[in-house]
Amino acid sequence: MDVHTLSTEQKSLLASTLDSLNIGNNYDFNITGYTDYVASKDYNMQLAKKRADYIKDYIETKYPQLIHSLYTSAHGELITEEDAIKSSKNGEHESRRVDVVIMYAGYTGFIQLDKKKFMGKPYAQLKAGDSIELRNLHFVLNTTNLEENSKKSLDTLVQELKNHTSVKIRIEGHVCCGDIYTYYAQAFKQKQKQLSKDRAHSVYQYLIKNGISENRLSFVGYGFNKPKIYPEKTEEDKAANRRVIVKILYP
Repeated sequence: MDVHTLSTEQKSLLASTLDSLNIGNNYDFNITGYTDYVASKDYNMQLAKKRADYIKDYIETKYPQLIHSLYTSAHGELITEEDAIKSSKNGEHESRRVDVVIMYAGYTGFIQLDKKKFMGKPYAQLKAGDSIELRNLHFVLNTTNLEENSKKSLDTLVQELKNHTSVKIRIEGHVCCGDIYTYYAQAFKQKQKQLSKDRAHSVYQYLIKNGISENRLSFVGYGFNKPKIYPEKTEEDKAANRRVIVKILYP
């Protein structure tokens, strides 16, 4: 009675249900909060709304990849005043609830990550100074614009950071093609260094836009100062040097 949050046992029940849905699909959620007849109608309506909003916040925080749309409403009391007069002052346990109607919306392929890992590494072994390369993250040539299929890599990073809220990171941008020795080489290298910084900044902005606090993030561009492969002999070498690294600052 008079509570809108969930116990540990109730959270586990909700999580197991949502886990069973987590097979790469999106869903439309319709969440309705209810109360029994104890207390005033206005109070019960507010309590019902809090109950629905609590479930909404839980799903948005823990299972954002499941959501296509999400709506909440408050029904309030599930019994008439006449019935309430005849009933117990302890109310009706079955009426203090939230109903969640879930409808399939489409396949996305995005499945919740193992919380025992961070970007593929065992979370228990994660330490400051660790570096993780963002795989399959590609930019349009000479721009900060992400190729469309690269957003999944960043969405994965967003979810990892939401799973592990103590982790702080630095986003490090790197580029290729630093081995030039013409009269305009210095200007080119400066331009490339700025491009690496701008790309790191674009990743930084993407994370913030998707709910990661800027207090957990920083960014830097190294240009061609830290190539992964040197000297660059092939186009594959150049592609390997065009990368974004996540540096762990605090696990």
